[in-house]
Amino acid sequence: MKTLWFGAALALALSASAPSMALAQGAPTPQAVKAATDAFTAGSALFKQKKFPAALQKFQDSYNAVQSPNSALFIARSEAELGHPKEAYNWFQRVIAEASARMVAEPKYKPTYESAQVEIADVANKIALITVNVRDAQPTTTVRVAGAPVARDQWGKPLPLDPVPTDILLETPGQQPFSQRLELKAGDKKSVDLAHPAAAVIAPPPPVTKPSSGGPGLLPVAIAFGGVGVLGMGLFGVAGGLTLAAESELVDKCGENGPCTSAADDELVDSAQTKQTLANVGLIVGAVGLAAGVTFLVIDIAGSGSSDGSAQTEFVVGPGFAGLQGRF
Repeated sequence: MKTLWFGAALALALSASAPSMALAQGAPTPQAVKAATDAFTAGSALFKQKKFPAALQKFQDSYNAVQSPNSALFIARSEAELGHPKEAYNWFQRVIAEASARMVAEPKYKPTYESAQVEIADVANKIALITVNVRDAQPTTTVRVAGAPVARDQWGKPLPLDPVPTDILLETPGQQPFSQRLELKAGDKKSVDLAHPAAAVIAPPPPVTKPSSGGPGLLPVAIAFGGVGVLGMGLFGVAGGLTLAAESELVDKCGENGPCTSAADDELVDSAQTKQTLANVGLIVGAVGLAAGVTFLVIDIAGSGSSDGSAQTEFVVGPGFAGLQGRF
């Protein structure tokens, strides 16, 4: 804190202290006035010598004896000189409130009020000021800033804070707590609205709807499997006919009992065997496809006629059978 203002301010404080202290608390005793004046004089001398810790103690003794805006002003200045901007801000706020209330009847406090207004702005640039607003507060609602409780009469008013990351916590018994972290810098002035988050509403699951009896059901599946069965049977018919033709040609060349020894005859035998394999595959695919198609068709018809549509099917593979079984 610069000492440019010190001489004039100190003279003002010393000249106004004693008589003003007599009015600060209504009717302080002469002993209280003398104690306040002596402490203020000693604190002023220490302040001029830059012995700020000792000066602060004297100014606090003076203010405790008789509350005076002048001693409060020097408490604020001492806190600022000691590098305590938050404490200085709070004291400057008190000076402004007290001097404002008294300077109408006691104009000598107007310079004290004006000095505090100027000096508090300098202190505010070294801290962060946060105004906490609480929505829907209950009698049991509490607010903590940087771990410290905030009194209700301080809600909605600027709170001086260190310019560091700061946590704010809103708590009300029976409600989900709300917390927020603020990244604060020197000179910040912010307003924070606090409210408990609304209770989460879980939507009920959508109702389970049954397929409409007028829908396609399993008919497309039955048609698809039936198509595969028809194609398989078609392959069986074509490959089977080719196999018979090849066998007839072998009989013509080699006779009923053979043997066929030429390379061309061997190729003819291999071709006949290949065609026979294709015919067998076509027969199996055709049979399974047609069986599955018929099964799904039956299930679809039975399901559409039942009251709850609870037809159940399963795919079964066994000796000599591969297909779907159903129960209704």
